[in-house]
Amino acid sequence: MLTNNPNSLHTLEPCAEDMQLLIQKTSDLLVNYFSNISNEPASNITNPEFHLAAIGQPISEKGIKLEEALSLIDQHIVRCSVNTAGGTYQAYIPGGGVFAAAVGEFIAAATNRYVGVWGVAPAAVEIETSVIRWLCNEVGYKEKAKGILTSGGSLANFSAIVTARETLLPKNFLSGIIYTSDQVHASVYKAARLTGFSYDNIRAIETDEEFRIKPKALLEAIEKDKKQGLIPFLIVGSAGTTNTGAVDPISELADIAKANKMWLHIDAAYGGFFILTERGRKLFEGIEKADSITLDPHKGLFLPYGTGCLLVSDGARLKQAHQVGADYLQDLTFSEDRINFNDYSPELTRSFRGLRVWLPLKLYGIESFRKYLDEKLDLALWACKELKKIPGIEIIAKPQLSVIAFRYKSKKLNETNKKFLENILATQKTFISSTTINNELILRIAILCFRTHLREVQATIDAIKIAVDQLIENPI
Repeated sequence: MLTNNPNSLHTLEPCAEDMQLLIQKTSDLLVNYFSNISNEPASNITNPEFHLAAIGQPISEKGIKLEEALSLIDQHIVRCSVNTAGGTYQAYIPGGGVFAAAVGEFIAAATNRYVGVWGVAPAAVEIETSVIRWLCNEVGYKEKAKGILTSGGSLANFSAIVTARETLLPKNFLSGIIYTSDQVHASVYKAARLTGFSYDNIRAIETDEEFRIKPKALLEAIEKDKKQGLIPFLIVGSAGTTNTGAVDPISELADIAKANKMWLHIDAAYGGFFILTERGRKLFEGIEKADSITLDPHKGLFLPYGTGCLLVSDGARLKQAHQVGADYLQDLTFSEDRINFNDYSPELTRSFRGLRVWLPLKLYGIESFRKYLDEKLDLALWACKELKKIPGIEIIAKPQLSVIAFRYKSKKLNETNKKFLENILATQKTFISSTTINNELILRIAILCFRTHLREVQATIDAIKIAVDQLIENPI
């Protein structure tokens, strides 16, 4: 039934009072949760079927009350999970979720501004442009550099490979070869496949005792492929691997890429923002020579998931690789000094990501983020020192950034360390993870969440001590 009174459709367009009530009750839920987050268990997935049954109820015709909806969210979504927003989360690559970013995201989602085309929301596009400009400055890129905010490192790596392919290879590009270390992130393999390459086009170069790519082995592989008539075109280096936090020798990779007329891409999704610190800047020496760089603000800037970034030293190449015209956008003209992000990205319609990055940076300043990142580097060194004191613990990779790889020494390495991890997680004091290196199970502590401080890392060490005692009492 049609009506001239839009407020009669109150469920989709609430009045000011109802909007305020919705915001207030949601705010109460979040403030209560975050006020007590340090007391939350590291993981709380003890009875998932109960929670799934509650959430899986059919959508009704008439809807439910706000209080009931928020109760479902609080009890069955927020509580039934690994506490990835808490300081006890030290698995995979933590990030956090700075609360001011959530405020920015709320504003962006509510106002629903479209940032793909400059003419639709010029100031919103300028927000993202200014964020990209700041990131380019931090890595040492010049004025012609451009970039895009993405959903994460996977999409950033994808666009980087597309740009390298379009810049350096002929239309029939299947003779192009990609070189990475044997510790590169899996998203690089996925991105290569999605851009049309098979795994046969990828060379995994061996790493040294610190899990960094060996330049000599890389050169040998490049020369071998050249002799076979193939086209070496892309080197992917890492500024902080997921397994151990290893940083490849970036300057040497840049020299090799330049000498062989190749594209150098640096996957700095995890480690990139340590460049804000003095120690990180030294480790990443030469990163400004890379043709492109992946960063993940939802890791090193502690922002919500879904906030990635790709920077390209020559922005024109990024545009040439992604721009496709559309007749229905012909009305949206703009001057050449403006940017249409649609022309630089595989995405057309997407969220206004820039506000969730811009608002925390503007509110707190760069110094605040730098201090938190320096703290994570210090905590990793402290944790490594404490681990060495525990009988039976072997350090596999001391921290280059904020990841420590270790294991419990045993004749049955994989079986013992699987049980070791289970014992650690059972304490609910911490949540760490494992990986496999050279077919051996390795445990790893990854310290990056902005809520992770000495107390939380001490809890991890305490959990490890308890788990070691259990292994001594009940050896495998």
